[in-house]
Amino acid sequence: MPGQSVGVGVAAGVRNDISGTVYGAAVQAQSIGTLTIQEPAPAIVPGAPVPRTLPPGTRHFVDRDSVLAEVTRLLDEALPGSGAEGAGDGGAPLVVVLWGPGGVGKSATALRLAAALRGRFGQGELYADLRGATAATAAGPSEVLLRFLRDLGVHRDWIPAEPDAQESAFRSVTAGRRILTILDDAHSAAQVRPLLAASPASLTIVTSRTDLGRLVIEYGAHAIRLGPLRTPDAVGLLARLGGSGPGVEAVARRCGGAAECRSRCARSGRAPPGRNSRTGSCWSAR
Repeated sequence: MPGQSVGVGVAAGVRNDISGTVYGAAVQAQSIGTLTIQEPAPAIVPGAPVPRTLPPGTRHFVDRDSVLAEVTRLLDEALPGSGAEGAGDGGAPLVVVLWGPGGVGKSATALRLAAALRGRFGQGELYADLRGATAATAAGPSEVLLRFLRDLGVHRDWIPAEPDAQESAFRSVTAGRRILTILDDAHSAAQVRPLLAASPASLTIVTSRTDLGRLVIEYGAHAIRLGPLRTPDAVGLLARLGGSGPGVEAVARRCGGAAECRSRCARSGRAPPGRNSRTGSCWSAR
């Protein structure tokens, strides 16, 4: 009985007492050789590092200052103080969708935003390439959740096998945490929905070729369209990559997007007069 002393005489002059409050099973014996008690593993691995899984950004980055300003403003409105736990929009987490055609620099912009804002999210940074160019290549939410839970330090014994339970576990682990997540190259809102952190102090940046309107309707996501670089900015990017001369502006008008400018430089072809083959190919306005 809880709180009651129990004595069992096992031999003359030997006492075998339990005193105090006992919950659960108790082992009483005159002599024990080896006793093993199996305790469940902690849900979060002790000493697990704060996840910082964002890939490095590019050094060749121009423009998009207006996007950084807009996202910073949205963040200031949602989290007006450094100690706030989510004030704007009824305490909902902030979701930003950067969308536009392939090659305009959506991923690079997302990583640049993350680098500029990471000081606000000291409890974790998560990244996933959702491979959303087509439905056939798109990563399943369960695949991403398994990795996110491991990155967040959840012990493998506590990671569920069922997708719905994985989503619930992710919400539980991220609740109340200041966490920044980049979901890169999303195919659909259905793919993104289970991967949204629960904390109103979190920021999720999604990149996609479509505006993912369901996220706007269901979660109040802010959709920002990225178009091609302006010609002066494209010229500046090409100059950083080693180009100069009269052909640069023509190429800049043709390629427009940051990624397209870089890919033209990467496709080494013939160099125009006065340029070497390593850098010259992107100045060919073909």
